[in-house]
Amino acid sequence: PNLALDVALWTATSVIAQASHIPGLSVSVNLTPRLFKDDQTTQRLGEFITAHGLDPARLVAEAPSATVFADPDTGVARIKALRELGISVVLDEFGLGAFSIDALVRMEATGVKVAADFTHATIASAQAAQIMRGLTFLASGAGLSLTAAGVDTGAQWLAMNTFRFQHLQGRAVSALVTREGLLARLRASSAPDAAGLSEHVRA
Repeated sequence: PNLALDVALWTATSVIAQASHIPGLSVSVNLTPRLFKDDQTTQRLGEFITAHGLDPARLVAEAPSATVFADPDTGVARIKALRELGISVVLDEFGLGAFSIDALVRMEATGVKVAADFTHATIASAQAAQIMRGLTFLASGAGLSLTAAGVDTGAQWLAMNTFRFQHLQGRAVSALVTREGLLARLRASSAPDAAGLSEHVRA
């Protein structure tokens, strides 16, 4: 069990370490359910940030919604601890499974990422579109930023923009890119005709 936690943390911190040397990037890392629930995760992340002189404002932890809401009090406490490090926290796979509105209001998450299943269903079903509208209205009312996962087609891109998502993730935005490819895109974005392009890397 400890090995699984060590590997999960190593994966997250390795991506943070590599991306932190590239100016202008924010870095999102997935916290697995076991990593999120572990008492030592926040302390170990804090030690890593301090040891490497990293700016925590550039980091985003994606917490699994199902795990957060399965034990809301613990979830609220875990997110608060991450926020005290200066890390932003996004609730991943938001909309799948049960969730507590009370806990959503109490926790200090900074955003939600709506599950890809909802993104895909929205353009195929009027009922799904209404559910998406309700989810985004609820999250916005709680002061949370909105990210749509699974935006893989132009139609999905257009649909998600009607719901006022701040961030989109999927193949319609960008295919998987290597570190070298990302650096090349960033160099290109510094040209006068590409000014203002921002990049976001996720693990």
